[in-house]
Amino acid sequence: MPPTVHVRIPTGPGTSRRQAFTEPVVSFGRDAANPLVVANPTASRRHGELRFEGDRWVVVNLSPNGTTVNGRK
Repeated sequence: MPPTVHVRIPTGPGTSRRQAFTEPVVSFGRDAANPLVVANPTASRRHGELRFEGDRWVVVNLSPNGTTVNGRK
């Protein structure tokens, strides 16, 4: 089982919430079927995944629009 990954999700100007995941693959996007729902109109329904590979978490882009993490593609 991978270590827990904690994701900070913006909820408004200057506010956010933190969510923890322990699954080895966590999909994210606008669709409510994703464990991590992104309430952003520019996000795809299934925008990407967080995957535990080897000994680290990686972000996998599944969107033709690209994925940004901390302001970096």
